[in-house]
Amino acid sequence: MRAQQRFIQAGFQELPFNGEEIPEGFNSSLPSVSPLTAEEAIQEEERAEPFSFTSALKGLTHAAYKGAKYAVEHPAQTITAGLALQASAVAALNKRGMGSEFQINQNTGGLQYWPSVASLTNGNAFVAWNGDQTGSLDVYGRIFSASGTPLTNEFGINQVTSSTQQLPIVAGLTNGNAFTVWEGRQSGGDIYGRIFSETGTALTSEFSINQVIAASQYTPSVAALTGGNAFVTWCGDQTGNGDIYGRIFFPNGTPLTNEFGINQVISSRQQFPIVAGLQNGNAFVVWFGDQTGNPDIYGRIFSATGTALTSEFSINQVIAGSQFAPSVAALTGGNAFVTWCGDQTGNTDVYGRLFFANGTALSNEISINTVTASFHDLPSITGLSNGNAFVAWYGEQTGNPDIYGRVFSATGTALTSEFSINTVTASEQYDPSVAGLTNGDAFTVWEGRQTGNGDIYGRVFYSPTTSTTSTTTSESSTSTTVNPTTSTVSSTTSSTTRPTTSATSTTTSESSTSTTVNPTTSTVSSTTSSTTGPTTSTPQESTSSSTTGAVLSSAHKLTPSWFLSCADAG
Repeated sequence: MRAQQRFIQAGFQELPFNGEEIPEGFNSSLPSVSPLTAEEAIQEEERAEPFSFTSALKGLTHAAYKGAKYAVEHPAQTITAGLALQASAVAALNKRGMGSEFQINQNTGGLQYWPSVASLTNGNAFVAWNGDQTGSLDVYGRIFSASGTPLTNEFGINQVTSSTQQLPIVAGLTNGNAFTVWEGRQSGGDIYGRIFSETGTALTSEFSINQVIAASQYTPSVAALTGGNAFVTWCGDQTGNGDIYGRIFFPNGTPLTNEFGINQVISSRQQFPIVAGLQNGNAFVVWFGDQTGNPDIYGRIFSATGTALTSEFSINQVIAGSQFAPSVAALTGGNAFVTWCGDQTGNTDVYGRLFFANGTALSNEISINTVTASFHDLPSITGLSNGNAFVAWYGEQTGNPDIYGRVFSATGTALTSEFSINTVTASEQYDPSVAGLTNGDAFTVWEGRQTGNGDIYGRVFYSPTTSTTSTTTSESSTSTTVNPTTSTVSSTTSSTTRPTTSATSTTTSESSTSTTVNPTTSTVSSTTSSTTGPTTSTPQESTSSSTTGAVLSSAHKLTPSWFLSCADAG
């Protein structure tokens, strides 16, 4: 059965009133959506029309009607139309993989690993990964449609091929292009970038990200900012300990800023930064540091021009054991959802916590995985267009590592149980990455070992819209940007509404205004942002030890000891 058919039928087959017909003249209360039976939905899909939320919503509308009818005819069952709609949505969510997994890479010689996926504004997905088919590690890319159809052949991303190139990360820019970053070993360890069009055409040569070259630079991350630029972070060893650095670039790869420090505590090792671009135009950076003796997760907010808007603050609440491998996603409501690994229970599990755009905690930390009797590692999180969050990770509950996922609301409520992402389970599966597409779906990629060598696989998941909140706060931002190549000016004003938790607290407002000059054209851009959230106290800083070690050579169980030894000792 084709992928779309499997989803459309899933919601109906889970319900006791499956099989009843909807009468003529039924008028749904959902605007601009006409009823559609499962059979009609399948026929519509067979006409090669693209699968969309609208077609699925028509099917769910049909299920809701049947739920209401069933409630009238079977009052003892006490099912309401709203409950029927929720039940059909949850049933579909729990069976929402759109088809089987598919292979990302074409060249299967050697090891392929460490994939990264980004959503493009045209609705497609850009995937980057490491491959050693030429004898040394290089970075490759390929573009896929929202349904997982390859739109290009795989192509090389790095130009220098005489040394190891590894750990790629990709972000989809607001102009439709893709900004890729990676670590290159041609000079001992530096960060490089390159920009590609939505069709996979290289728009720039590779260029240097870091300015300081006196020590190893490693584990980069990149995020698109809503103003159009890119915010890059990485680790650098120039002070002796690993520290976190950042730099902002125009969409054409021209640097907007010099590199700047992210972390404030510098007497201990700080590792593995991840950055997300918030809806208000700022950037939310997370990493882990061992200043308390054990690794913990920290965060800090920066403006679109690199100005620190907060001190660094703690992400995790439980400080027993090691906390590592953070990931962060911006939600459409304006907040940020952070995930990480923690071993406080003896096994490693995945945890999460929500934050307002000003860095104030919106929730306590929450458990992501439900199976806790085995090892769970390397979570990846993305915001979906409906405001929810999709988390993927790998876990070993079946003996071999497999990829799992779970969907959460914008307030941290689990909307699904954990579910399997990979369909082939006969071998190890590692290192997931997930991106929310413009149509609301989630595009997941990972490394699978079923052929003996590692290859990259993908699968697309559908997530229906849900509505969750009552109390809201609002935030707005106004930004003026200058195109560095044309000197044209554009101004954008946006207003968003974000949910709050049921626990209320005093709110504060913060705003920032900054003016910057394009270093290549001397034109000026100005940004003003305002956010609202509950008050908080500034976390206290503490200091402690440091370590060194070697770089990652292939995907494996990523423990705190590996993350604390990301720098190349040789």
